[in-house]
Amino acid sequence: MTQGARTEVRRKSAEALSRAGFSFAEWLPEHDFAQATIRPVGEVVGRFAALDVLCLYVSAPEDRFPTPDLQTLADRFALRSHLMPSEAAMLDRGRSEVAEEQAGRIGWRMENMVALAWVLGYDTELSFDGSMITGEPLKQLLAGIVPRDPGAFAVWSAKAKIRSLAEVFQMEDLFFCAHNSVRCAQFPARVHWWQRILGARPRRSVPSDFDPVANGGVIHERRHALTWCLSPGVAWDDTDLST
Repeated sequence: MTQGARTEVRRKSAEALSRAGFSFAEWLPEHDFAQATIRPVGEVVGRFAALDVLCLYVSAPEDRFPTPDLQTLADRFALRSHLMPSEAAMLDRGRSEVAEEQAGRIGWRMENMVALAWVLGYDTELSFDGSMITGEPLKQLLAGIVPRDPGAFAVWSAKAKIRSLAEVFQMEDLFFCAHNSVRCAQFPARVHWWQRILGARPRRSVPSDFDPVANGGVIHERRHALTWCLSPGVAWDDTDLST
């Protein structure tokens, strides 16, 4: 892809963000599509399925998603290998204990799943307005994609496909820029006293109704998954999330 085409990727991101009330740093670098590589589909499927098992283990009722069924799926398809050590350790602890401890945190992993489902071609809305997935879309994400039966799981994972590199590259660039907008809102540039006298105010980089912490966390987690998909060979926790 030429330099002009790379500029077109950034132009599309800038236009979408501007319409929604976001602005990002002009100096934000553009990534080189010619050097981009997407992660093997098996790794994306494995990470998505592993997070699904983990999220259900932490947040779903035992009578609907029995622990033995979740453990069988994780063991038969080596899903722990797609989790970070701290995540995998949760599956080996008491379910009620982990649920109580992780109740306020597991939702961020679900936001990772939203982006991974999109990469896998599912019709999941990957918005950048900072709204967390809830209600029926969340139910479908957690219970409507990954088969619980091991036989069906094997067929599902074998048939899985991912979106084109160009699609993922464009979406990752948009979230990369949105993430920079969030960081600018979290750490606004200083306005000097003489600028305040002249009426200057810190430039707002996100919409007025956007919470840089709560809504910004959604941007962060979805961007994490997208950038990881374009970082083959890099562990989840080592994904470069700089802006």
